[in-house]
Amino acid sequence: IGAALADQARIRGDATALVFGSRRQSFRDLHERADRIARIFAGLGYGANDFIAIMGRNSDRYVELLFGVARAGAAALVVNWRLARPELELIAGETRPRALFFDADFIEEARNLRRRHPGMLIVCIDDETTGEIGYARFLEKEAAAQLPEVDPRSPVFALFTSGTTGSPKGVLISHYNVIHNQTLPCHTTPPAAPRPDDVLLLSPPLFHVGALDIIVAAVMFGAQTVILPEAKVPDIIRAIEEHRISRAVVIPSLMPQLLEASEQGADLSSLRTVLYGMSPIPEAVLTRALRIWNCRFVQNYGLTEASGGVTQLGPDDHRPGNPRLVSCGRPLPDMEVMLRRPDGTEAAPGEPGELLFRSPSTAMGYYCQGRIEPVVDGDGWCETGDIAYRDEDGYIFLCDRKKDMIVSGGENIYSVEVEAVLSLHPAVERVAVIGVPSDRWGEEVKAVILPAPGAAADARAIIDWAGQRLARYKLPKSIDFVTELPLTSVGKIAKNVLRERYWQ
Repeated sequence: IGAALADQARIRGDATALVFGSRRQSFRDLHERADRIARIFAGLGYGANDFIAIMGRNSDRYVELLFGVARAGAAALVVNWRLARPELELIAGETRPRALFFDADFIEEARNLRRRHPGMLIVCIDDETTGEIGYARFLEKEAAAQLPEVDPRSPVFALFTSGTTGSPKGVLISHYNVIHNQTLPCHTTPPAAPRPDDVLLLSPPLFHVGALDIIVAAVMFGAQTVILPEAKVPDIIRAIEEHRISRAVVIPSLMPQLLEASEQGADLSSLRTVLYGMSPIPEAVLTRALRIWNCRFVQNYGLTEASGGVTQLGPDDHRPGNPRLVSCGRPLPDMEVMLRRPDGTEAAPGEPGELLFRSPSTAMGYYCQGRIEPVVDGDGWCETGDIAYRDEDGYIFLCDRKKDMIVSGGENIYSVEVEAVLSLHPAVERVAVIGVPSDRWGEEVKAVILPAPGAAADARAIIDWAGQRLARYKLPKSIDFVTELPLTSVGKIAKNVLRERYWQ
């Protein structure tokens, strides 16, 4: 990945690479900054098998760090800053990062992690007066004269995900994984590839693999990237109008608001390509977008373990009334997909089965207590936990989730994790967590609780209590109290029965 940046610095050195607020960087500037960061890391003794953590909102400095870590041969541990303290402590305890770069807003969490790991360097990215070393002072540190040769099969990114199990696991992704995932589909499906004359908008958070793929692809193909700290609708509209954005990744939960802004006069006419994915999107919303925005649409379905995309629905299939508009497309080139029956055999067309994939872009493995465990089975297949079927032309239609995962606003939320926390509350005798429809988020979290005998049923108090133990986005948006829960023949809660009345 560092070599890809060096290539663009040589070929298009003066062209603008990054825009963040009033700051602009050329590809040459970005390469020189990333190279210095890498040499500082080398001077500190950071390199292969080391993690450098980044916990902050999107910025140009975040991108410099990503490429600096890559050039040093270490792995960037991209931390979801929305996580609660126990979750952050788990991640740091698992990986023991050599350094943590953080936004000033997260100073208390950074200090807490340093108390637990005294040898860890902490650096404030935005140079606020925090009493800690700031980014400018960090860049003044002594830089090594030489940088190591980087093995393209070594890890470059580490992302913690609940995978298909509900237990947080660090997914290690190599340089090769990312580059393979981006180059082959981009070359064979041209609308998926940025062009040097593109102005790309990056608003999804960089702790998601999809956002990491966006910035790597933009650098590899020489496109300009306008970076927003967060995906907020007014800021997205302002950026599209001001910078004449031609490519944007749109989080589905924000699409209705963007469409409404277009109908009220916002000028989004510069858009040539809209990419979307990450969570369900109602067909009516997508049809409305096709009518209002005169551009190409590309949908990607993927997951962290795939280093990005698995399937793609291209522009030709984005037609109102096309029954395949609700599919997630067909497998990307060099991506094998199998739909597996419970007995291990392959499902016939039209028959649901668990979606598995196999590809050179499959992540290196899960990082567990210093070991790398495989994400695949003995035949190289990786389970997604999604239930889907395939039509006669190979289009994949998702229809259920094997592990009761909830996808809300692009975030994966595992019901078992939320249930484990809620079940500790003294007012809860038994709880089931389900996803219910949401016009804004696609899905949102609902808890159905059987109260403990004599306990007060106070939904707000339970949610506030859980907020001290879970990331905010994982909290139930609502709680229903019931006198009994539907059970299966073996005594498990029948979540399909609970979900049915909301999804009909």
